[in-house]
Amino acid sequence: MRLAIGITGASGAVYARRLLERLHPDGHDLHVTLTRYGNLVWEDELGIQFKLWLEERDWSGESGQSRIIHHSCQDLFADPSWGMKKFDGYLVVPCSARTLSAIACGLADNLITRFGDVALKEKRPLVLMLRETPLHELHLERCLALARAGAIILPASPGFYLKPASIEDLVDFMVDKVLSYLPCGK
Repeated sequence: MRLAIGITGASGAVYARRLLERLHPDGHDLHVTLTRYGNLVWEDELGIQFKLWLEERDWSGESGQSRIIHHSCQDLFADPSWGMKKFDGYLVVPCSARTLSAIACGLADNLITRFGDVALKEKRPLVLMLRETPLHELHLERCLALARAGAIILPASPGFYLKPASIEDLVDFMVDKVLSYLPCGK
């Protein structure tokens, strides 16, 4: 699969890291971009810069593993910004209220909001793991507009009915939810 993955400055970098880890052994092309604050939150919450984290792992795509193509969030010429460059899914994990609102209003001012716009217009899977609480009326209106346009709004609300034994179990629950919306239904 070819996936576009956006990581915003919302708290929850652990979700993005686990998503990438889960996709790693499967031989996908992962086009990843982080907002400026996405980079800052990644480092703050996970204790390592995103680029250094990438260097610690083999993301070359060799040996059948997934390959990460890291794009600048300002690169509106990157593959995910083009509708003709077909992707199997577009994921924003975690998704800030700002990014959700920008996509809902059609503001394609960075690579993540642009690929959100592309996903909607091309009728491709767009999953937004919203990491904001509480939500005010404008947030809810934007969520409704996006849901009507075909996006999946997936608040980071892990389930406790599986009797999680650790935070990792809660993170995996949410990552499994995200992956369930991809064509492979992982």
